[in-house]
Amino acid sequence: MIYGCVDLLLCAGIPLAGAVYFMIHRRGTFFTFAAGAGCFLLSQLILRMPLLNLLTEWSDDFALLPYTHPLLYTGILAFTAGLFEETGRWIFLRFLCRKHSSWLHGLSFGLGHGGIEAVWVLSLGILPAFLNRTIILAGPEALLVGAERVCAMCFHIAMTMLVLYGVNRGSFFPCAGAILIHGVFDMTTAIQNTGVIWAILVLSAISAVIFTIWIKNRISIDNNTKGEYV
Repeated sequence: MIYGCVDLLLCAGIPLAGAVYFMIHRRGTFFTFAAGAGCFLLSQLILRMPLLNLLTEWSDDFALLPYTHPLLYTGILAFTAGLFEETGRWIFLRFLCRKHSSWLHGLSFGLGHGGIEAVWVLSLGILPAFLNRTIILAGPEALLVGAERVCAMCFHIAMTMLVLYGVNRGSFFPCAGAILIHGVFDMTTAIQNTGVIWAILVLSAISAVIFTIWIKNRISIDNNTKGEYV
């Protein structure tokens, strides 16, 4: 049960703490946090997933793809996730959040996006398993769920900062790069070895943090040049 509690804390506690902090901090950061959450809901739950479900119902070939060509199917899921989420991120940041262009707004947007996804994953599997005391939360391997969500939140923050950098510069190329990176990152779900998964999670989280710090500095330089709040 202790591992289940840790997963619950990671998946729900981090987004909740972020929401409270941005509500107190203000300066539009809670707005961008909520916009990030809305971006995930729209791009994934309202658009991408229903479209994939319709495609599964309409096409027998696609419905059988997980069994006939599992790697291709994983690739389709991975890169459509990147396409929908990163394009949605660009649209939200370009139009809905155009007055909120600092690195802190990018951070809040990314945490909102990754945080609501973590809560969604929590509601689908972790919370029911925790309440039912099923074996899925009985061992240390259960921590993979929480660790993966933390890594995913770091990743979403990094990708948001990359897309925001492009939006501030009036270029779509960083968003295109984010789509590609997102697809490659999601392809790692095909890996089954627990040790390799842990290594990928740790390296991905570290890389995401380092990249976020680097791109934060670039955004701050651009905004300082324009005389905006950073």
